[in-house]
Amino acid sequence: MNEVVDIIKHLPTRLGEIASRMADFVKELFSVEGNSAIEEVKTIVKEVRDFIDGIQTDALKFYNVCSVDFDFILH
Repeated sequence: MNEVVDIIKHLPTRLGEIASRMADFVKELFSVEGNSAIEEVKTIVKEVRDFIDGIQTDALKFYNVCSVDFDFILH
């Protein structure tokens, strides 16, 4: 149970780190001008970024529920 609590406790920090790395990657990629192949890659990366954003939103909702319902465990 302690491992689960630890994972939930650090979820916002870990998600923030992932989001930050993804944002840096997207900025770097989108600064590159190129041919249609690069534009296709940008489209795919945008879809992946949107997918990750959705996961992050859902995970933070889960964290918020846990932090309210299990406040005595997380703190």
